[in-house]
Amino acid sequence: PVWAVTGAVAIVVGATAGRAVVAAGGLVMIRLAQIHLFEASVPFHDGPFTPFVNGEFPAWASPSVALVAAGLVVRWRSSWHGFASATLTVGAWAYAPVLAFELAAHFLEDRATYGAARESLALAAAVAGLSVYGAALAVAVRGRSAWAMVVPLGPLAVSGLLALILVFPMERPGYGMIGNAAFGAGLLYVAACWTCAWASRRPLRLVLVVAAALAGLVLVAAECLAYGEHADVAGTSREALRRTAQVWLSVCASVYAAALLVTGFVRRLPALRWCGLLVFLLTLVKVFLVDMAQLPTAHRIGGFLVLGLLLLGASFLYQRARRPTGSDAPPPASGA
Repeated sequence: PVWAVTGAVAIVVGATAGRAVVAAGGLVMIRLAQIHLFEASVPFHDGPFTPFVNGEFPAWASPSVALVAAGLVVRWRSSWHGFASATLTVGAWAYAPVLAFELAAHFLEDRATYGAARESLALAAAVAGLSVYGAALAVAVRGRSAWAMVVPLGPLAVSGLLALILVFPMERPGYGMIGNAAFGAGLLYVAACWTCAWASRRPLRLVLVVAAALAGLVLVAAECLAYGEHADVAGTSREALRRTAQVWLSVCASVYAAALLVTGFVRRLPALRWCGLLVFLLTLVKVFLVDMAQLPTAHRIGGFLVLGLLLLGASFLYQRARRPTGSDAPPPASGA
């Protein structure tokens, strides 16, 4: 921490005085602080511990915190705004893995308390922590330049990769439908994606809206399929649970598509409406290719009934939204 604090002070002094050499020396000192942690083999944690309130976390977090603090002061006291933005971005990104390891290690190092579920809980904690961190960064940079949105996208990208590993695992000890750590962490990630979309500007907002809609669809599909693989219902075979999961997947995907359409109309977001129509199309393909070939008659009838009702409702909503209002109707033609 001493090296990191000294480096941050050197960065601020060099930037405010216009001395690039001094600022570069500060960056080198912070980098040396990181190297020292690795070369000294400072353990991240060894055994059960209290997250954030321990001796190891401040040491590992000090280089990234020093970069963020130096970037904030330089942006406030100096004209080196580009240098300050780069310093802030690097510091914010460097803090993300430290945060993820701190949250995950709490479960990994306590085998006696969490047992076989500690790995999935550790991954869920890392996804949840990075999602909340990314959403907070998005709110903090809202209204600034388009390049500022690069700051939250880094932690969110890492969180997304971890979320994919989390929601499609081979085993889920202690699984409960919706009430499980993987679904909760995935829900936080989807909320963080929507927060980033809300905080960004066009055209990046359109890309993030599509990404958030896709993340929600993946979460819905993963939870439905997990029910078939990991649920434990007395008197029901695994094959029957898998068939039920396929029906639930078709129904939930249809409901999700309808929700995207309604939200797209209410918020006037064409990209979201197209996402809803695409999800409907994928659901129809899945119903005809998978459900009709594998599911019994009762399951097929139920899936088709729900899907048909939702499609009718979506088409009614679409036609009503496209109908011109009185103010938008063309003026009547004048008689000759």
